[in-house]
Amino acid sequence: MRAISMRPDSADLAAGSGKDGTVAAMAPDDSLCQLRRHEAVGDRARIEIPYPKRSPEDIYSPYSMVRGITSRHTRDLILYLVSIIAGVYSLLFFVGSFGNLLNEEILFGPTALVPFGAAFLAGIGTVYQIGKRRFATVDLFSSEITARVRISASDGFIEKLISQFDHAGFREAEDRHHRQAISIEPSGELTFELFHRHYEQLGSLTPPIVDYVCDYYNYVMSVRDEIRDLQHMLTDPGVTVSERRHQVMNVLFFIDIAMFSAYRALDALIEKDINKWHAWQLSCYVGVVANNFVREVMPADDPRYSEVQHRAARYRDTVKQLNRNLKRHHARLGLKRGEMFF
Repeated sequence: MRAISMRPDSADLAAGSGKDGTVAAMAPDDSLCQLRRHEAVGDRARIEIPYPKRSPEDIYSPYSMVRGITSRHTRDLILYLVSIIAGVYSLLFFVGSFGNLLNEEILFGPTALVPFGAAFLAGIGTVYQIGKRRFATVDLFSSEITARVRISASDGFIEKLISQFDHAGFREAEDRHHRQAISIEPSGELTFELFHRHYEQLGSLTPPIVDYVCDYYNYVMSVRDEIRDLQHMLTDPGVTVSERRHQVMNVLFFIDIAMFSAYRALDALIEKDINKWHAWQLSCYVGVVANNFVREVMPADDPRYSEVQHRAARYRDTVKQLNRNLKRHHARLGLKRGEMFF
């Protein structure tokens, strides 16, 4: 995905250009920038959500032994097993009723247990293997997405990006130094190995999970591509301050989408409440920082602005729901405010 190109405005052109027509790199000057920080009031008001006090390892709640029966990820398999058993017995009943081919002793006696038991054991074995693979897929993707979100929440990466917006006009020599602040992996390195190796197994899960997980990885890939474009723009003397700031906004816009997709994916993948709520807080913490900034700098006439506002409303609702859930949970455990998990 390439950066959105912007033609230099008249102020940029007036600031000076080379003989070849390229615009020289300029020092930061708000009077020359198309993107400005708006006051954080009204629909641009900031959303606040704290960073989790405890790590996922500290609050992790393991699944019970009856997960295979109670999980929504295997609900269709249970119905499948019941259908097999009911189908076999219905077939016996039909054959026995048609022309009195089977008497009641054969139909309802020990003889009927042989095919019934065989079908039951075969169904159990099939369901167990399919369910085991499904749970492995669910746990793999939920663990990796949680880890990626946790890294994003802890490494100060977004803060570095925002600082690039405030210092978008560094000269080329200084750009080389600041470029390292947002360096990413070499272009030849595969950083989505789990997704590429196991995406076929996603097809066995429900359509919403497939959609949310694929959305997350695609938007993270878009973030990576946009950051690469930003790195080139930071050292290109022909790129204006407005273009650099616009690209920083683009990167944070896609981070906002990626974190919201992570929230939806983790909400669909994780079933234990305490694990789910912690994942909510991590993903929303990162997404809210990006969303707050994008709403501050994005012009109201940008066609994406209403989408950003819609996500902000979803973040607010999620924060309220998270607070309600945690209050009830802590009340059940008899915890005081200072002892709360998150």
